[in-house]
Amino acid sequence: MIDRLPVNILRPAGVPGGGITRALRGLTIAVIVVPVVLLATAAWVNYVASFRDARERVDRATDAIHQYALKAFESDELILDRLAEHIASKNRSDLIGSAEFHRYLQQFEGKPQISSVGLIVPDEGLAASNPVFPRPTIHLDLPDYLRVDRDGKEPIYIGRTAPGTFTQAPQFSVVRLDQGSAQERAAGLIFVSARLSDFVGYYRTIVDLNDYLVTLIRSDGAVLARSPGENLVGNTLSNSSHFRRAISQSPNTGGYNGASELDGIERLFSYRQLGAYPVYVSVGLKRSAVIAGWAWQMAAYLAIGLPASISLFLLAWLALRRSTAADAAMAAVQVQSEQREMAEASLRHIQKMDVVGQLTGGIAHDFN
Repeated sequence: MIDRLPVNILRPAGVPGGGITRALRGLTIAVIVVPVVLLATAAWVNYVASFRDARERVDRATDAIHQYALKAFESDELILDRLAEHIASKNRSDLIGSAEFHRYLQQFEGKPQISSVGLIVPDEGLAASNPVFPRPTIHLDLPDYLRVDRDGKEPIYIGRTAPGTFTQAPQFSVVRLDQGSAQERAAGLIFVSARLSDFVGYYRTIVDLNDYLVTLIRSDGAVLARSPGENLVGNTLSNSSHFRRAISQSPNTGGYNGASELDGIERLFSYRQLGAYPVYVSVGLKRSAVIAGWAWQMAAYLAIGLPASISLFLLAWLALRRSTAADAAMAAVQVQSEQREMAEASLRHIQKMDVVGQLTGGIAHDFN
């Protein structure tokens, strides 16, 4: 009779029954859990990095726009001083409606950020301006000004944004007192009006105004220029606004996160004071734009990692399924083997009993 082969010959040595299946089951779970943990970790790390990078971009944009705006104000100041020097020895009555003075003012035509340059004489209103000649009879309602003291020089004043006299386009003025006219009557004003469209045009070369907000703000919260949201120019931020609270704590430079008081949009803000002028440039980046950039980056990771994870899961699941089927088949073989062993043992027992019966019968026959 052929001896039965041991069932364990079908398993690797040292591996208990079902061990491979348990290992594959653990691998299948790991294929799901490990990528999820790694993705969650990568998502958080990239989220933090995205906001850190956004803050750096806002700071760089603020520095660039700050330099541009500061040079614009310094140019306005130089023009005011140059005009004051030019008319210092002249009779103001002679300057009113003077074609020669108008030609002098025309040299400032077309300069960046300059909308108009001129002289306002008390009781006469606009005495001369570079855009028009002869001068129209206009009496101006002057906006309130913030004073800027200068060492050894007449102070200058920065006004609020108001519609232009001739173009009706929003503009703000930088002025200094005309002390020469004060000898004849009350002090007049020498003014330079800034064209906001030039500021906005420069902003567009630095940042994408779909995501960024650039604002020129006086220290009292008066908005001089703003893009996007030009319709909000002329508004004044309250003392409780994020901007006013930030500059009260850090007057020269700083940053904060929060919603704009004027449009309610959450942004990352950075601001810089323009030298000694009571004016700030503020740049804000939408928080939603930062999150959208982070989401696109994570989508790229998923586009690479998800197919690989799914493939690994399917391979592990297929191997687990085959191993489970093999274990089931092995169990069936073992059951059949055990049943065969029981049948063989029963047969041997019957054969033994038959032999014993035959021996007993033979012995009994001999005694008889």
